[in-house]
Amino acid sequence: MPITVKYDLHELKKTLLEYPLKRKGIFFITYTIFKGINDSRKDAEKLHDFVKDLPCRINLIPYNEVEGCNFNGCTDEDVNRFAGYLEKYSLFVRKRWTRGAELDAGCGQLASKV
Repeated sequence: MPITVKYDLHELKKTLLEYPLKRKGIFFITYTIFKGINDSRKDAEKLHDFVKDLPCRINLIPYNEVEGCNFNGCTDEDVNRFAGYLEKYSLFVRKRWTRGAELDAGCGQLASKV
């Protein structure tokens, strides 16, 4: 993400660890899965390494393909597989399913047709 040029993941992690959560408070970490880019077992290990010290829940969201973008969306099978990797680390994982893809509006994306 462009913001990582200014604030890298190390800085984000430091900030989260210092954040004064309320008692039993948790962070919700949203992870958008792009097929072939960040959906491997190794990517799950990296995500686990990032969140292992944080009280958090992981929201997995499959990327919805948008005309004109060169990213591939994930299938439900891909989401379940990736969630399985994370669940082996005893992470709480909520799987979000594709909605709005027919409008190019899924996963918080609002695409414009040119």
